[in-house]
Amino acid sequence: MDVIDVEVKELAIGVFGSENKADQWLVSDKKMFDGKSPLLFSSTEAGKLKVIEELNKIKEGYFL
Repeated sequence: MDVIDVEVKELAIGVFGSENKADQWLVSDKKMFDGKSPLLFSSTEAGKLKVIEELNKIKEGYFL
């Protein structure tokens, strides 16, 4: 797995309940990220903020 921001990784683990499930989500391409994986999309500050926003939506029960 490429380098991922610690904040994003920890949030993803908290949302999905395990590191394995978080990793699966982080490397899978998503329409919400223009067909890119959250890992790739979060390589910029703006992308990171969008990934965090989407993780918080999932955490709160909002699914696309």
